[in-house]
Amino acid sequence: MPKQTAGPKAVSKKGLTMDNNTMLVDPTKGFKTLLAECANNWFDDDITEKRFPITAEDGGEWEYNLWDPKGSVSSPDAIERMKGDDANNPWMPARLAHLLVFGKLNPDAQRSNPIIALGSVGRVYVFRHVPYLFGGSSARGLNLSWWDNDWNSNYRFLAVRYYQRFSCGLSAGVLFISCLFQPPSIFPISAKFSDKVIYLLLSIAFISQASCRRSLIRSTLTILIFICGCFSATFV
Repeated sequence: MPKQTAGPKAVSKKGLTMDNNTMLVDPTKGFKTLLAECANNWFDDDITEKRFPITAEDGGEWEYNLWDPKGSVSSPDAIERMKGDDANNPWMPARLAHLLVFGKLNPDAQRSNPIIALGSVGRVYVFRHVPYLFGGSSARGLNLSWWDNDWNSNYRFLAVRYYQRFSCGLSAGVLFISCLFQPPSIFPISAKFSDKVIYLLLSIAFISQASCRRSLIRSTLTILIFICGCFSATFV
């Protein structure tokens, strides 16, 4: 399993950072633990487990990037453009669990720009809200803002996708490789060359020419040498 990484962000032409950063999200830690590990100085009391639950779907190993809208953008447009930056392996908006782990790994990132998780939408009173990290030189915080906002160019959006160990041009699934070979009709009693020679000389003395010829006939059976499988990867 690769090490969780965090580093400087170089923005690509598409608006995504170019580093291959990964995070490991463990939903079994629960809402309170993940919130505490993010270690913000302040958070909005309206961010509750009921409104923004941590689920099993949040778990696993994820790639993450910060998406720069490079201008004003609505929430639906930000999601569509984020997904379109890699049609073969689309990014999706982060949820609260991803945002909290990101904040733990990159505690200073939110000091430069507010970072939004558009994948977690909760109602506070009658309005839909999304969580975001923010900060300054002296403090860091976790707050809520309206989903219906038009976000200005100062905001960044956390994008995630499942971490993929291989890229082999195959569809998602399980890969199995079987190696077969054609056996002879008989097998020597040992893999040592000296034993093979003794076995051959003794067999000539005790079997007829007809038996020898039958021993050299190619078998119609095949033997499985090994089979290997990979359950941990998604192929694209």
